[in-house]
Amino acid sequence: MTTHRFLVRQPGADEPGEIIKFDDPAHIRQMTRVLRLAPGDVIEVIDGGGAIIKCKLLSLARKRIEAVILERSQTAHAPSLRLTIFLSLLKGGRFDECLAKLVEIGVERIVPLICQRTVVRLSLQQASERLQRWQAIAAEATEQCERNDLLEIVNPIDFCQALNLFMKSDKAALKFICAERSQAPHLIAQLLEGDFDRAPEAIPPSDISIVIGPEGGFTQEEIAEATTFGCIPCTLGDNILRSDTAAIAAAFAAKSVGEFLWYRREYQSSTQNHM
Repeated sequence: MTTHRFLVRQPGADEPGEIIKFDDPAHIRQMTRVLRLAPGDVIEVIDGGGAIIKCKLLSLARKRIEAVILERSQTAHAPSLRLTIFLSLLKGGRFDECLAKLVEIGVERIVPLICQRTVVRLSLQQASERLQRWQAIAAEATEQCERNDLLEIVNPIDFCQALNLFMKSDKAALKFICAERSQAPHLIAQLLEGDFDRAPEAIPPSDISIVIGPEGGFTQEEIAEATTFGCIPCTLGDNILRSDTAAIAAAFAAKSVGEFLWYRREYQSSTQNHM
């Protein structure tokens, strides 16, 4: 039987026997009208920080739902890499759709960029409203994919400012910038380069940043600027991908390679310890 999951950033209670109250209209509508849950049904609440709170519904009213906590646990996933995607603002709803997919893949942070060739331009008010919408999209995608932690997304920022703000302070072991129509190596080749020669107990880089440009691509000046901050130019294959497709492909490749390397080394270390 499916256990439905809901994101509540500050549940207000987290010990068995305590009561959690839901007053978010979206949650109430989802539980009562869409899922048609009833008293006695069990749900899971996540707080965005990795905790899973299992609850039993007590009452469902038009303006408030109450549930009692059965148990609370903290997830302990494999230490896969922490991935940041820098992505230019995109026309239409493509950025919104891409954001939801990046949440599903497991990206930890998204930095919306304003590059030289970015078509979308936002006022301060528009940027604030867009950020609120993105946070709502991320929360909904988090519930849908049963992820336990909440993706971080920041206000749209100028390309050079983003490099100064995040690349200087970020201790990322690897930083990439996707440059189409270049002779740069493939992203996966860069991630795997020399990796299989390391000791089995070594842990792959825990932090990776990948920078994706707008529909017209980066200018040569932007690519050169990024390399001064340690970004390695890479490609995603021979075909020219749309920006949203490139972001999804790059994120999936990086997460998959990082998790594969970690599990491979964990398995080798475990088998060697038991020989």
